[in-house]
Amino acid sequence: MGDSPEMLNLEIMSEDGYQIFEQEFYLEKSLVDTGISKYYTWEYIGEKFFTVSERDNYEIVINREGNLNGSVSISIEKLDRSI
Repeated sequence: MGDSPEMLNLEIMSEDGYQIFEQEFYLEKSLVDTGISKYYTWEYIGEKFFTVSERDNYEIVINREGNLNGSVSISIEKLDRSI
C-alpha cells in the first residue's frame, strides 16, 4: 500500500552478535493502466534472497523510515536449492 514506510533496513545477526546479512529496501510504486482503470502496485526493491545456516539461531531487526503510519508484512521462506 502507498502508506507503507518508504524504506526498510533489515539486519540479521547471529547469536554471538555477528552480522549475517544487512539490506536496505526502498518502496517503489508502478502505475498499472488497464485501459478501463488505473491503479498503483507497490514493491520493496532490494536483495531479497540470501543464505543462512539452518543450525544457528538468529535475531532479525527491522528499522522503518519515512511514513511510519503504514504497515509492513515480511515473510521468511525456506528455498529448496536442489537444482
